[in-house]
Amino acid sequence: MIPALISLLSFGGHYAFDVPASLPKQFKALAGGGKHATARYELLYTYCAIPAMVSLLSDRRFGPHACAVAVVAIVTLGCLLVTIGCQASPFGVVLFGRFVMGLGGEATFALQQALCTWWITSDIQPLAMSLEISNGALGEIATGGL
Repeated sequence: MIPALISLLSFGGHYAFDVPASLPKQFKALAGGGKHATARYELLYTYCAIPAMVSLLSDRRFGPHACAVAVVAIVTLGCLLVTIGCQASPFGVVLFGRFVMGLGGEATFALQQALCTWWITSDIQPLAMSLEISNGALGEIATGGL
């Protein structure tokens, strides 16, 4: 059960971060169209990657469970902001939402490894981590179906 839940974390994370790749026309239109639409569209990835360079939460200080809840909440808030921005049409809200997603994004993927080592015995950890990575790839594939 635990490996399945950790794998779902990977699936959801990859799905949420790769949505702009499956909807480029829609996001470029939201960005205002014109000759700078592609540059604005690429900002969706930049704004998500910048905060990923600095980890705000430390699983060693607060524990992997508390940090996992916090980063999932941060990513969910970011997804909500992106959704609100897409519905209300201010591209700045979409960019801010992607920035918030990035605050929890890389930490989510790092915490998956910490949770695997916490909950899963060492003899099946390679299998669990392989399933986790495979489910992340399935999340990327699922965005292609949008």
